[in-house]
Amino acid sequence: MKTETPNNSNKPLSGAQNSKTNSIRVTVKSAILSALKSGVRLTQHDATFLYGTSRLGAVIHELRKEGYDIRTDTLEVDAAKGKPTAHKAHIAVYSMVGGGV
Repeated sequence: MKTETPNNSNKPLSGAQNSKTNSIRVTVKSAILSALKSGVRLTQHDATFLYGTSRLGAVIHELRKEGYDIRTDTLEVDAAKGKPTAHKAHIAVYSMVGGGV
């Protein structure tokens, strides 16, 4: 039985992967920035559902480094979905200071 090694010649170079990742990243970041500027408050759940990103905190960090004044509030929720419990979870809620307008 002959085993073949995969042909990696069609695999994009790391630079190509990074540029593709960066262009997607900019699109998500600009969409999140637009939402925040329009007064929307975002949670990680919102970002996953609306923009397909699980890295909202990283995007917020980048926007803050660029000088945007973004506020973080926390929302306390029950840790077990739909069941009363003594355990609470805290969710970050991001908004643009002053509504961003």
